[in-house]
Amino acid sequence: MSGYQPYVAETTTSDPGIAYTQAPVSSALEPVGYGPNLSRSAPLPEHPSASVILVLGIFGLIMALVAPIAWIMGNKAKQQCDAGQYRMSDPLKYGRILGLIGTILLIAGVFFSTIFIIIFFYYSFQIY
Repeated sequence: MSGYQPYVAETTTSDPGIAYTQAPVSSALEPVGYGPNLSRSAPLPEHPSASVILVLGIFGLIMALVAPIAWIMGNKAKQQCDAGQYRMSDPLKYGRILGLIGTILLIAGVFFSTIFIIIFFYYSFQIY
């Protein structure tokens, strides 16, 4: 480090020898971003319903009627996270996505079941 002198000669002493004292450390030489106070706010807490949304999303793949609940709860929680009240955590993301997938599977299942029932009743009451 050129120009930095950790020891400065003391000129006010009556000692014929040269005495050295340590130079005061200025704040300009301290690295930025280190220390106990990083001037950042505390991290936001995880959403309290994140685990419930994940569990409902997983069960929504097995029991399709639960999937829309997970998706709706996940969307409401995401709105709260976007507003800055909570942080978006992984269980919340995955539960919301699983709720969406389960809802799509539920809609597809209802659609194909309806088509099957219509075709079944059409051919079962047809007279040959």
